[in-house]
Amino acid sequence: MKTLYLSLVFFFICYPEITEAQKNQSDIKPAQVWRDTNGNPINAHGGGVIFFEGKYYWYGEHKLQGKSEAQFADGGIHCYSSTDLINWNDEGVVLSVDYKDEKSDLAYGCILERPKVVYNEKNRQFVAYFKLYLKGVGYETSNVGVAIADKPTGPFTYHHKFHGGGSPNGSGDFSMFVDDDGSLYHLTVRKPDKAFVIGRLDSDYYYPEGNYQVCKGIKLHTEAPAVIKRNGVYHLLGSGSSGWKPNAARYYTAENIMGEWTYHGNPCSGYNPIDSLGVEKTYGGQSAYFIPVQGIANAYIAMFDSWKPENPVTGRYIWLPIDFTEGKMSITWHDAWDLSDFKHRKKNKATQIHPGQVWNNSDGNPINAHGGGILYYCGIYYWYGTHKIEGLSEKTFADGGIHCYTSADLITWSDKGLVLSLVYNDDSHDLAYECNFDRPKVVYNAKTKKFVAFFKLYLKGKGVTTGYVGVALSDRPCGPFAYSHKFLGAGSPNGSGDYAMFQEENGDLYHLTVRKPDKAFVAGKMSDDYLLPVGEYVVCDGITEKTEGPAIVKRNGTYHLLGSGSTGWDPNPARYFTSKSLTGPWLSQGNPCEGVNPENGFGKEKTFGGQSTFIIPVIGRNDAYIAMFDINKPENPYDSRHIWLPVTIEDDKFLIRWRDSWERSIFK
Repeated sequence: MKTLYLSLVFFFICYPEITEAQKNQSDIKPAQVWRDTNGNPINAHGGGVIFFEGKYYWYGEHKLQGKSEAQFADGGIHCYSSTDLINWNDEGVVLSVDYKDEKSDLAYGCILERPKVVYNEKNRQFVAYFKLYLKGVGYETSNVGVAIADKPTGPFTYHHKFHGGGSPNGSGDFSMFVDDDGSLYHLTVRKPDKAFVIGRLDSDYYYPEGNYQVCKGIKLHTEAPAVIKRNGVYHLLGSGSSGWKPNAARYYTAENIMGEWTYHGNPCSGYNPIDSLGVEKTYGGQSAYFIPVQGIANAYIAMFDSWKPENPVTGRYIWLPIDFTEGKMSITWHDAWDLSDFKHRKKNKATQIHPGQVWNNSDGNPINAHGGGILYYCGIYYWYGTHKIEGLSEKTFADGGIHCYTSADLITWSDKGLVLSLVYNDDSHDLAYECNFDRPKVVYNAKTKKFVAFFKLYLKGKGVTTGYVGVALSDRPCGPFAYSHKFLGAGSPNGSGDYAMFQEENGDLYHLTVRKPDKAFVAGKMSDDYLLPVGEYVVCDGITEKTEGPAIVKRNGTYHLLGSGSTGWDPNPARYFTSKSLTGPWLSQGNPCEGVNPENGFGKEKTFGGQSTFIIPVIGRNDAYIAMFDINKPENPYDSRHIWLPVTIEDDKFLIRWRDSWERSIFK
């Protein structure tokens, strides 16, 4: 206790301003240190939240300072209260382990984990449950501990324990779910066979009533369950079993809580940039609880814990908003968010793509990502394009770097900002402002675990006779990217122009580009680290000279390449080629476009006013591709428009028809 006191004195002397700052937190920042209104890190791990008489109460494991899990860090149940789910008041330890009585079920040295509290209206009593391993017994046999209180802030009094799961070895991780009729259910993993089971408790919420039954459809070893009921459907989120190490989330639904469950895979998408972990590790967390947000229809928060077994008091919390699409939940990473996101999302969520019209991001601002491409990583699409500076023309050097946006549905895009900026204070730098910086593309190298950005680069003051490929690297899809180097592509001292980067199934990367100065279309393989070309470039037999704006995809062993002619900023007819080999022979399939863009009156002879830039494979849909085009406006490039159109496949050939608007449901 003396050590703790001195530590707190040091903390407040060194950081006197933090206490006041913590009283006015405005958003939730997943995986970052979350402090209470006193400025101290919140200490409520593996817990849950209830709402009672206008306040939320967060209960979790109180971890002891300076102790590891192996050294018995569990100190009881800690409670915090809040009216807004963001700013939390410390209500203290409401149930403590027993430091005096070695024979107590709660004697210090027991393992007390994953507390959950429910309110019993019949008894007007708050009932706390927790996973309990008695001191010195180990993990073979587990109990469910029960404590009761008259107030949500306790103190709670230990009442009894019981073996859950209908097994003499008890049960492990669990969820307590109160149904609409007041019935309380204990959903848990049974010991020792790891089957997932459910049992109903008596009306006092003290003991199981009747037998547990196996939850059909839920996989063995499903741990950390969290349950909600929405529109008559039960939703259960859990994890696999890998000790303290994170693993992929598991998601199930059922129409009867005692019935059969349907597996829906992993509902998570996105990437935790703080811990550099994606959905395959559930952002570094493990599910704990679902919070229904009061006063906002269909608003729920998924709670996860990021465990730190060597120093569990420093474990962090990942709270993320849940979205429901067609009745299924999805959980997307946010660096920061607040409750207004629920209302904002419903108000501004787009459902359709409107080609050639202004496309606003989720903040209501025009998307500023031109001539770019899409990367799909960990359940999220990343759109990278050239950032154009407002108020400048192409002649007055509008290029500002690479802008990034993210989306889970390819329609609603969140702004992640500039991930690579030009350099404004060093005229000798390759990226010195007034260089020409076009057509960025990003790929992920699974071997080096690097995100590699490529872009067409003409150095400041050097004109467009010699074209380089610039390369930048990042450890994260949202950057920041660090400029690495440039190279001359196409095996020519004059380099290359427009290009596509194509990644084969085995990870090999190819650079397909128009060679300077003869305008031949060539292909070259990149090194294993994707940083430089290796070997000779080869002319792609059959592809017409001066083919620019290339975009390529592979379908059923056939390569499909879309491009344009060379007419500067003016649009021209699209060119379409197919081949069984990247180097050819390629067969011209003519112009795959049909229809007219009513915004500008341009049809196929002008590719709707656009130029091809990328072909997007739509993940999770068979034979679903989107052709990306840009309407370039050199006098005001910031105002350039995006044309995205679905690709129709007829007789194994691509057909791109104009649509005034469309949505993803077009892909069956």
